[in-house]
Amino acid sequence: MDLGDKIRHFRMAKGYSQEDIAEFLQISRNSYMKIESGNTKNAYEKLDKIAEILKVDKWEILSHKEKEVVYVHTNNQGHVANSGTVTQNIATDKDLTEKCKNLEIQVAVLEERLCSKDKEIELLQKLLEGKV
Repeated sequence: MDLGDKIRHFRMAKGYSQEDIAEFLQISRNSYMKIESGNTKNAYEKLDKIAEILKVDKWEILSHKEKEVVYVHTNNQGHVANSGTVTQNIATDKDLTEKCKNLEIQVAVLEERLCSKDKEIELLQKLLEGKV
């Protein structure tokens, strides 16, 4: 993962567009695109300002790594059917916290729907039994 990829990862994680960052840096979008694509040498010159905009330490950007996950899938006779590696970005704590909050909200909504369905089923059963 080169510097441009790392910068892109943090920019996207923070929800900024390329235009947003280019505007903060007071450069054109095309110039910023060159930073993310690795087609310019001034990425390091702009790193302090980019880190400031993204509210992360420049060393966090520089040290950001991908994680490689090795997987092996076996068939029902125990023979290797498929194997390989998958490269994944390591999520930041803020990313994980945000995802957890979103999942908690989704769980609460689904629990509410289940409760509503349970009440509806109970009412329908009473209707079928002639108790209502």
